[in-house]
Amino acid sequence: MLLAIWYFSLALALAALLVMAVLILRRALLQARARRSWAAVGELQGKIFAFLGNEIDECAMRRALAEADRRSVVDLLVRIDRVIRGDGLRRLIDLARSLDLDTVLRRRLARPAGADSVAAIHSLRLFPGAETERTLRQVVESGPGAAMRLAAAEVLVDLDAPLDADRLVSSLAEAGGLESRTSARVFRRLVSQHPELFLRLAGSAPDTRRRVLALDALGEAGMLAALPVVLAAAGDPIVDVRAQAFRTLARLAHPAAAAAVRRGLADAAWEVRTQAARCAAAIGLTELTGDLEARLDDEVWWVRMRTAEALTRLGEEGLAILRRRAEEPGTAGRIAQAILMQGAG
Repeated sequence: MLLAIWYFSLALALAALLVMAVLILRRALLQARARRSWAAVGELQGKIFAFLGNEIDECAMRRALAEADRRSVVDLLVRIDRVIRGDGLRRLIDLARSLDLDTVLRRRLARPAGADSVAAIHSLRLFPGAETERTLRQVVESGPGAAMRLAAAEVLVDLDAPLDADRLVSSLAEAGGLESRTSARVFRRLVSQHPELFLRLAGSAPDTRRRVLALDALGEAGMLAALPVVLAAAGDPIVDVRAQAFRTLARLAHPAAAAAVRRGLADAAWEVRTQAARCAAAIGLTELTGDLEARLDDEVWWVRMRTAEALTRLGEEGLAILRRRAEEPGTAGRIAQAILMQGAG
C-alpha cells in the first residue's frame, strides 16, 4: 500500500514537471515568435519611411507589403496613423487598399479584442467608403461594448457619413456609451445636422445624461433657436439639467436669460448657483450685481469664489462691490481680497 502511494506521488511529480516543461517551452516559442514579428514590423516600418522619403519606389513598397504578414501590416498601419499625415499617408493607404488590407481591418472587428478593436475602428477612417461605413454602422448598432460603439460613432461623424442620429444616440445610451467625454464630442458634431433632434432631446429625453449632452451641444453650436428650450431647462427639477442649462445660456450669451439667471442665483443646489454666477458674467448682466453680492456670503466656497470672479468681469460696478466687501471681516471679505489680489497680479 505504501509502495503504491509512493509510485502515485512520483507519477504526480513527473506529471507536474512535464506540464511545467510544456509551459516553459510554449512561452519560449511565443516569445521567439513575438521577437520575429517585432523584427519584421521594424523592417517593414523602415521600408515605409524610406518609401515616404522617396528612397524606394512604389513597386518595391507594394512587394514589401504583399510579402509581410497581413496582421502585422494592419497593426503597423494602426500605429503609424498617429504619426504620419498628408500626401505620404494617402499614398501608403492607396497601396494598402490595393492589397485588400482594409478588408483585414474590417474582419478584425468580427472578433472583438478590447483596445485592439477600438484602435482598428479608429484606423478605418483611413479607408473611407461604403464598406467601411456599413461596418461602422453595424458596430454602432450591435457592437459588444460601449467603447467600440462610441469609437465607431466618432469615426462615422469624422467621415461625414450619412446616419440616423436618433438611432445612433439610442444605441450609445443602450450600451452605456454616453458617460464618456467622447460622447460630448460626437453630440457636438451632430447637432448642426440634426437640430430638431437635439432640441427634442434637450427638452424631453428619457434620461438625464442625454438631456445634458444635448444642452451642451446646443450651446457649443451657439444655436439661439434653442433659447426657449434652454430657459425651460433652467427651471427643471433635475439639478444636473439646471446646471447644464446655465452653462449653455452662458455660451448663448443672450440677455433674455436675465430673469432665469436671477432665479438660478437663489437656487437650492449650490452647483446651479455656481453656474448661474458664471452665466451672469458671461452675458454681462450688470443689473444682477446686487444678486451676485448676496452670493458672496453663500455657505458654499465654490459659489463664493465663482461669484467674486463674476463680479470682476462686470466692470467698475462689480469691482466696487469687491473693494467694499474686501474691507469687511469674514469669508466674503477674504474671498474679495483674494480675487482683487489676483487681478492686481
